[in-house]
This record gives sequence, structure tokens and C-alpha cells, in this order.
Amino acid sequence: MNRKFSIAFATIGILVLGAATTDASAQCANAKDFKTAFGEGGDSYIVFPPDADTTVGGPNLRGRFWQAGARTLHNEGAACPESTYLIPNDLVPANSVGVFGALNGDYWGAPCINQGCPTGTMVLLIQTRSTDGARSYFAVGKVTETSGGFDFSTIDPGQNWVVAESPRARVTTSGRAGGNVNVNLHFDAPSLYAHGATPTDETSTITGYQIFRVNSNTDPGRNPAAWGAPIQTVPTTAGGADIPLVVDCSAVTTDVFFGTRAQFDGGQFAADDISQATRIECDPTLAEPRFNQIQKKNPRGATKPAPQPR
Repeated sequence: MNRKFSIAFATIGILVLGAATTDASAQCANAKDFKTAFGEGGDSYIVFPPDADTTVGGPNLRGRFWQAGARTLHNEGAACPESTYLIPNDLVPANSVGVFGALNGDYWGAPCINQGCPTGTMVLLIQTRSTDGARSYFAVGKVTETSGGFDFSTIDPGQNWVVAESPRARVTTSGRAGGNVNVNLHFDAPSLYAHGATPTDETSTITGYQIFRVNSNTDPGRNPAAWGAPIQTVPTTAGGADIPLVVDCSAVTTDVFFGTRAQFDGGQFAADDISQATRIECDPTLAEPRFNQIQKKNPRGATKPAPQPR
């Protein structure tokens, strides 16, 4: 999306917002913009992996925003669909979307009547799944309000947000003990997945990882309803320490799947999707369980190969 195109959109937004001032003022003291594309600090886009579903208005791409520390009071609301503030980008960079909207405004022909009106500091969470449903992805950022609203492009001026695969529990060690398998699970630091103006912004945005476990011979999928309640929540302040778990493998014909879900803003909200699963096979003829280990991610989504244990 080039600058000329951006300015044209911005002009339309201002005109439409002017027509919606009465509605916006009914709930908020003043209408405020929030954006990544068209930001004063330089245009930024949210860039997804090639297999991610970026269909705005589709079943997988979801946007959430809320006032930091007050999710239940000030958030996107049921009447603020993604189509009011997520903009498909079919130019450069590929497979990306822009964010450009008004709190309680009416930018793109559909009302964005958010719950309350975020002030001070706002969290923006964009999520989707891979087109085959095997993976979940998200990008999250935290920004402080300015006189122009919430401009998330000022976090990394002129730089795109790189969407990362939802953090998975990486098995670092495992060993059998009778009918049990003792495993150590590891989680990467939140700074690898969050965007913030300061390191404190990043660590205060992703604050925990919920761990789920299901006994099954098939992947339960990404829907949290298929996983039940989390068995444990690991705070990200644990400093990357391994989490020991005992896996009951006494039912030798049934395997065990682990999934994780990120928690944001001190538990104010949890991701809509479960991560790609980590599978532990309970076949007693194996010397050690065979499990999948994801690649270790570098900041902003770069990857490097990780050893594949067998």
C-alpha cells in the first residue's frame, strides 16, 4: 500500500468519522483513532506467515483490543467487527493487514461500537489460524495513548509487525518411570512474540501460558472447547525455567497431547486458539517417547533449526 493510497483512505476515514460524531460522543468523551497503517511514525503492517488465513471477515482472523488492566470494562465489544478496522493489503508486504480505525467511529461503512472507551494504555491482539487448521498465530502490542489516539506504528516506526506461531511447550527432556513419562516443558520468553515500546511493555503484555492435556490418538485441534480446562498456568516471570510434568502413560494404546494458550495483561484475556499440539506416544516398546519439538524462534519471528530428538 503506497503513501498516496494511504492518504486517500485517511481522508475518507475523517469524513465518515465526522458523520458519526454524535454516536461516538454518546459513549465516549471524544473519538480516538488507533492504527498501524497510516501512522505518523511511518506505515507498519501486520505480516503473517504464508499459510495463515488473512481473510478479513472470515472465521479465523480475529482482532481484540482493550484498555490495559480493564478488559471487562473497555474492549472491542460485540458490535465492533474486524472489518471496521482491519484492512486487507494486497500489495507489499504480501499476506499482511493494516489496522486503521476509530474507537466508537464508523470508518469503513460498518459501526465500531466498542465496549466503553479505552484510555491511557491499550493492548491490540490480532489472531488467526493456518489455512489447514493445524497452527495458530498471533501478534500483540501495547501502546500508550497520545493526542492523536493509539498509534501502534510508533512501537517500531516504519517496521512491520511479524506474526509468530502461538508458543508451544517444547519438551527438553523425558524419561520413563513405570507407567509414567517424566517430561520437562520449556516456554520461550514473551519478548519473542510481543511488540512494545519497551521491554517492560512486552513482558507485561504476555504474562502467562496455560497448559492443556488431552489423552487421544488424534490431534484435538485448535478449539479450546476440545481441550477442557488447563491443568496448569505458568507465569512468564518464571524466567524460562523448565516445567516438570508427569504424564500418565498407563493406557499404552492412547497417546497424550499437550497444547498451550497465551495469557495477556495479567490474565485479563487468553488467546482464542490453542497452539499446535505436542504429542507424546505412550507405546511401551519405545525406549523414550517420540515427541515433536518446534523450532526455537528468534525475536520478531526469525527461526533457526532446533535439534530433533528421537
